[in-house]
Amino acid sequence: MTTPTSLNDTFGSLPAVVSSLSSAISSLQPQLASSDLNLTQLSSLLEELAVSLSPILSTLTTAQVWAPEIWAIVLLFLVITVYKVSYTFLMRRSILLRAREFAQRGITGKAEGEGYEGKIVDDGMRRNEELRADHELRKKALGIIGHTWNFIIGSVGLALQLVAWRLLVVPTEVFVQRDARLIFATCKLILISYGAELLFCEPHSYILLHHFFTAGVLVAGMVAAYKTNAPMVLRLGTYWILQATLEQTTYGAMIAYHGSNYITMTDGNPRTATTLLNIAAVLMNVTKWIGYPQKLGPIVFVIYCQLRSVLLS
Repeated sequence: MTTPTSLNDTFGSLPAVVSSLSSAISSLQPQLASSDLNLTQLSSLLEELAVSLSPILSTLTTAQVWAPEIWAIVLLFLVITVYKVSYTFLMRRSILLRAREFAQRGITGKAEGEGYEGKIVDDGMRRNEELRADHELRKKALGIIGHTWNFIIGSVGLALQLVAWRLLVVPTEVFVQRDARLIFATCKLILISYGAELLFCEPHSYILLHHFFTAGVLVAGMVAAYKTNAPMVLRLGTYWILQATLEQTTYGAMIAYHGSNYITMTDGNPRTATTLLNIAAVLMNVTKWIGYPQKLGPIVFVIYCQLRSVLLS
């Protein structure tokens, strides 16, 4: 990958600038040295800085091009914005009132059947049911949004991996640099998706552990691929992240399940709610059949590649 000339020139000129500054400080008028500032020590430190900068600036230049985090930040901002807009839409006041009314009808009928007084229903049980309805509706709305984003980002990541198909070919290691950049982009998409989910969704311990562990593996993998520049590392990473980009059936089932509950809680169309629940059941059955191959397949391939490299070395 070629770095823009202006960027190279800027970084390359830094040591000379620091060295020039050091010389200028050394030649200052003696009367300026009467202050508490130790000009000799400062000049020496700047000279050391100039020497230290020279070998690392080329690496810094390459890193700026290989890891354009600005786009990841922009995308994260976009994802969070869409999260908030979607949540505001699903939790708008008219929907909340419908959910509360539906919940109140249920608790009123139950209370009357058990012989409670109307005042108790109004002042006590009714308010508790409203709070419960708000909380449950919030969980369903966040579930719909979170799994929809995971479905979209996982599908986009899978598409990027397919474009970088050379890294999926066994046993050849021939690929173009664009393939590596696409895999890096896929890793960043997954990190953004998991980060947004941790920010908005319900704090379950197993989700926290899964996402933190996955984030650690992805970051370590990107650093290893960049530092080693080894095709095998990129290839192993490409197969490993298939565990995150091939979960469309799971996400689809969760979207349908939460959507069914959301419609039921807001007193929506019962037929639509039932249809979504049936779709969720079908997709979860499919997930049961493909889950183990989808998770274990990449791991088996990683082990195979490691054994193959050891045997051929």
